[in-house]
Amino acid sequence: MQTMNACPNCGKDNIKGAVRCVHCDTELQKLAGSPGVSEIGGIPTTNLEIQNSDGNSEQNYLFALHHRESGKLFSFASFGSFTLGRISEGQSVLPDVDFAPIQGFEAGVSRLHAMLNINEADISLTDLGSSNGTIINGERISEKSEQNINNGDMIQLGRLQVQAMINSST
Repeated sequence: MQTMNACPNCGKDNIKGAVRCVHCDTELQKLAGSPGVSEIGGIPTTNLEIQNSDGNSEQNYLFALHHRESGKLFSFASFGSFTLGRISEGQSVLPDVDFAPIQGFEAGVSRLHAMLNINEADISLTDLGSSNGTIINGERISEKSEQNINNGDMIQLGRLQVQAMINSST
């Protein structure tokens, strides 16, 4: 009898040691944990951590955005509202999540691109009037309209893609 390993994205069983989920194509070993804490664009925060998603420690976040290209995991350990964008020199209002270190400027992420709301009932995303728009699972969302986010959703800010990860084990 083979041991099974649940996918952290879709929750379906995969053969132990599999590299990618056979159901949703998520990189299983890359998402298995989230070690270490970095700074966000030089701004330390107690609510948000940027991590490489290649370790084996236990996941301790409510929600995360996984940038597959860089392997970065932007994890949120508490409820609240968080602005997503990029920091540029001389900017007076700063986003909570800075995508500049992962080529946010080149990908068309606005300085204040979207608002992420995490609460007990749901997780939602609102475009803040960004120049290049916000797309969820291939559908462009209207400016200022709130869209619910589900586990595994693909979110595109300009041309920068991240995948939503809701941790149901917390």
